[in-house]
Amino acid sequence: MSLRLNPVTDYRMPTLIGKAGFRMSPRRLSTIKSKARGINQLEASPPRNIRDVRKMMRSEIKMLTKRLIRLERLYYGTDKTIHDEIETYLRPVKSVMRAVLVFDLNKASNIDEAFFRAGKPKQYRPHKSDLILLKEVYLKLQTFLPGKLSDIVDSCEKLLVNLDKYCISFYNRTSDGYIGSAANFEVQIGKWRQEIKNHMSNAKTGFMRFKGNEKISLDTSHLCPQVREFAESTDCCNVLFLVLFADAISNIRAALLLMTSWMKTDENYGSYVRADARDLERTKEERTKTLREAKDRYHSLTFKLSQSEADLQKLTNESRSLEDKQEPLKREESELVVKIRELDIEIEFKEKKIVQIKRESQSDKFLPEYYEEIVDDLRDLKDKLPIYQRQLSGIRYKIQWLTNKKATRDKLAEECKASRRQLKEAEFEKRQAEEFYEEATRAVEVARRISLCKNTNDSAEKLYYSLPFGPRSDRDKGPLNSSRPLYRICEIIADNIEKDWMKLYSNLPFHPERGSHTIERDIAQINESRDRDELLARHALDRWQRHHTRAKVEDLKMGLRKIRRFDILKMVNSELDIPDQGISEKDLEDMAPTRDPELIPYLKQVELFDRLRAAGKLKFELRENSVAEFY
Repeated sequence: MSLRLNPVTDYRMPTLIGKAGFRMSPRRLSTIKSKARGINQLEASPPRNIRDVRKMMRSEIKMLTKRLIRLERLYYGTDKTIHDEIETYLRPVKSVMRAVLVFDLNKASNIDEAFFRAGKPKQYRPHKSDLILLKEVYLKLQTFLPGKLSDIVDSCEKLLVNLDKYCISFYNRTSDGYIGSAANFEVQIGKWRQEIKNHMSNAKTGFMRFKGNEKISLDTSHLCPQVREFAESTDCCNVLFLVLFADAISNIRAALLLMTSWMKTDENYGSYVRADARDLERTKEERTKTLREAKDRYHSLTFKLSQSEADLQKLTNESRSLEDKQEPLKREESELVVKIRELDIEIEFKEKKIVQIKRESQSDKFLPEYYEEIVDDLRDLKDKLPIYQRQLSGIRYKIQWLTNKKATRDKLAEECKASRRQLKEAEFEKRQAEEFYEEATRAVEVARRISLCKNTNDSAEKLYYSLPFGPRSDRDKGPLNSSRPLYRICEIIADNIEKDWMKLYSNLPFHPERGSHTIERDIAQINESRDRDELLARHALDRWQRHHTRAKVEDLKMGLRKIRRFDILKMVNSELDIPDQGISEKDLEDMAPTRDPELIPYLKQVELFDRLRAAGKLKFELRENSVAEFY
């Protein structure tokens, strides 16, 4: 049995020629935009997180690097470099320079002069092929610089702007204290930013410097270090236009390398700050312990000094009352000493007299009559002497006691002085420990805030919209006083709006949007407290600030205009020192005073009553325990 084989053409793969995309017109195809990538994607919509930002920037840097490689390939040729460029053009260019007697081609005017002289074959005869190569390389340089690098330079500048926006340290050296990683990263960012700007400026201005001022020519100091070293090694110092393209490419590539380093450091910055936060926590614990010890020492010295001063005051009062007695005691002591000395002399005299009498007498039987009197006097004197001695010892004991009291007082005064000196030192140590503790606490808070900002997913979105960081309680941290204009304006409105606070609350904007039913429910909830209108208006404005994330003074002014409370608007403008533009006298006159809603149905009767009474057509009198009687 034979099989019938169909031709191979019957089994071809189906093509896409019939698809809708291939039937579109070229105009329709041109309107279809490709998906944004790199920096364009970053500028088109808010990124999800910082990681995606770095990914987009790396993609942009990779694309710019590829564009630089393609430009180099177009400029030098396939598989060729600046070395091949110099080997091809350096000898012919210098040959033309020698032929036309132009020895410096670092200015465009000199090259034009060389071409002008080469057009005079009678005076100058450069080699034709060398002149063609000079024209070729000069034309190629003008073709590529600055036109084909301008887009790349613009992209690099956009990249730098976004780096400055997203890859930041979240650290302020003036207000956040000192944190090692954050401070070093901030300094490094400043250096990178300046170096990148310098590279971009050199990439843009190199060719402009070559084409511009005729008095100043291009020299090696205007080149980047690598190109300068290459130009000096290849003897291109008088034909630097040959390396201008290489210099521009090197500057852009150096800027891209610096941006890559910036992003890589920013990627590790969060972990460094977390490590700093842990170290700062340990430092805070140590300083807390030091502060506690300093406080204990300060309080113990304070207590010791207070006790010593109390004792010193007590001793001072006692010694002051006893010092008046010290002089009489000393006089009495001196008198007693004199008396005792006189007694001793008299006793000695009496004893000698008795001995003399006994010697003169032959026996005791023949003693004279006054002998007995002398013996009695001697006995009396010896009896008086111990009494005086006891009195003298008592007085001396009192004087010694007073002296000891005074010495104790002086010693205690010296101790109080030493305690005051120690207390002063302890107070200084305590104050220093408190400052160190506050510094450590502030540093820990800053490190936590930086770590939170670097690692939260909404940081990139907040940076995209330039929104503040941190909880709402930390934003605009000024106290609720006259330093905050929004608070002052709310106070003015609450004090003067009365019943119209409900109209104002209904006309104020909310972001995110708040429906009319929700606003009515808010008004009903505020009215439940049944406070004064001033308090109700303040509660309403506080609730508006809480639910409206973008509360501004302009929103309040717009709401006042809508409810035609131009009198309050005038007060607001006066508080803010703003001229009352758009508020006329007619607006202020047309405003009717606020009235109680319950009296509105009876306004006509009240006005009629006032007119009749003013015309004298209505009389009434008041009686006791009764209302006015009309007749």
